[in-house]
Amino acid sequence: MTFNTFKLIPLLLLFALFSFITSANAQKMKAEEIVLKHLDSIGSKENREKIKNLMAVGKSEFNVVRSATYNFGQGSGSAVFLSEAEKLYYGMKFNAINYPFDELIFDGTSTNAGFIKPGQHSALGYYLINNRYIVNEGLFGGTLSTAWSLFDWQSQGAKLENDGKKKVNGRNAYVVKYLIKGGSQSVIKLYFDEENFQHVRTEYRRVIPAPFSRNPLESSFQVETVHQLTENFSNYKKVNNVAMPHSYKINLLLNGKVTDEIEWNFEFSDFRFNQKIDPGSFNAK
Repeated sequence: MTFNTFKLIPLLLLFALFSFITSANAQKMKAEEIVLKHLDSIGSKENREKIKNLMAVGKSEFNVVRSATYNFGQGSGSAVFLSEAEKLYYGMKFNAINYPFDELIFDGTSTNAGFIKPGQHSALGYYLINNRYIVNEGLFGGTLSTAWSLFDWQSQGAKLENDGKKKVNGRNAYVVKYLIKGGSQSVIKLYFDEENFQHVRTEYRRVIPAPFSRNPLESSFQVETVHQLTENFSNYKKVNNVAMPHSYKINLLLNGKVTDEIEWNFEFSDFRFNQKIDPGSFNAK
């Protein structure tokens, strides 16, 4: 080993130490810091606060990926997402006989879903009214909604935790656990792009253990059930000085003794702010 090599070793050690410290600091970024950077990625505080209501209009489609329950196949149509303060309405229309439309309404107090047939909710509607905290908390729809919980998570009594990083569509993303006051049945994780802090995914995952049976034969047929709703947001573009996701995808997976998986895709082309809205728009039909 030459003298020059001995001189190089401390430099390499110093570089390795610097890299370790930099990486450790990135991992130690508080969840609250990540969220504040996320809010800045939407737009300035002044521009965000100018938005009193928001309407996103565009195309929609659904696809039954696999299912033993639903035989809707595929369909396409239109969609509208409407929000004002904490209130929310979404409506979809499809060119499908068995699934002609869908809607969900949150009037600021309670969540209701429309019937696609007399007495029958869609898979998504049924899931959301049975997990009302997703809508009531302002999580559903992310930044497509004025009710987005991260605008004021403190008043909700929610807690945030940095849960490291994960790849989302090939890009690094910070993962933040969202802990609802009083708890929830699902583990909720929010994902933010590492470079621009845009909100790219929300994941709600609930695992229901297999039922216990004293009979070994019966026990062998029992399986755990996994319910997972995933929202993906992409194609952010500036509209009225705020960044809005023009592409939105929902995946609902119900996996147990049978498996149902359905996807909804939205492409929004028209965003309107601070329109005159009929208060009845947020009343259950």
